[in-house]
Amino acid sequence: MFRFTIRDVLWLMVVVALGVGWWVDHRQNIAMRREFDGHTKIVDWYKQIFGEVRDAYNKEGREIIVLSSGHVHIFPLPAEVPPDPFAAP
Repeated sequence: MFRFTIRDVLWLMVVVALGVGWWVDHRQNIAMRREFDGHTKIVDWYKQIFGEVRDAYNKEGREIIVLSSGHVHIFPLPAEVPPDPFAAP
């Protein structure tokens, strides 16, 4: 029959605690990775929509600028200046 000391039981508890801790952390990492993948898909979708809106405004002669604060500014595109006929070649 095996005889275990308190030291053996404490070592077993340490090993089991490390294994359970790693397992819980691994599960949380997988859940966070799945959530992050979902958010990147949403961001890509917003970038696509914004690109289409920006192109539509550019066709109308307007420019969209989005600041880092989230504010959106719409400006008319600068008019093309015709070349000066009296300029030296």
